[in-house]
Amino acid sequence: MNNSKKSLIAAFAALVAICAAWFVLLYKPNLNEMKLIEQKSEKLISSIQILKSNLKTMDGLEADVISLRQKIKQQHEKTIDRAGLQSAVNLLNKHGKKHGLRFNKILPDYESLMNEQALKITGTVVPFGLNLQMQGRYKNLGKFLETMKDLPILLSVKEFSIDYNEEVFPDLMLMVELQLFMRGGGTTEPVHLLQEDKNG
Repeated sequence: MNNSKKSLIAAFAALVAICAAWFVLLYKPNLNEMKLIEQKSEKLISSIQILKSNLKTMDGLEADVISLRQKIKQQHEKTIDRAGLQSAVNLLNKHGKKHGLRFNKILPDYESLMNEQALKITGTVVPFGLNLQMQGRYKNLGKFLETMKDLPILLSVKEFSIDYNEEVFPDLMLMVELQLFMRGGGTTEPVHLLQEDKNG
């Protein structure tokens, strides 16, 4: 009986030893490998999340680029060529009358007239200065300037001045210095601007 117990104990101890050896030699390395795989998976997931974030940023930047290109296109469409200068002047004159202003003179800036060479180059955009001499009330000038952004031409206001003149009172003598933006490559034939508006 004792021999049987000893044999069972020996067999059980051998089985435990075999299991321990199996765990050490086979299962434990697999655990280490699984940990390494888990770590690599976490790093991969993190990289994928960063990539997704970058893709979203790129999508946002692409949308911004498309929007900016559209705005540039819209602004470019509002530039004029030399042939369209007279139409732009007529449009300004009409816009001024709409807001109760009387144009006396519209004179081109001297430096703009000397910039013929730049206007011959296709693809350039050249500022062209105009001096508007008008009569009207202060509030009429305010409305005129405020609504100029709605005109289908690209322009900017450089400066304006208001002078009192008892001969035109209650109107004021008004001067506005503008810049139109002209595309190069068009005709450079001379354009006759409004010199005097005798009809009011």
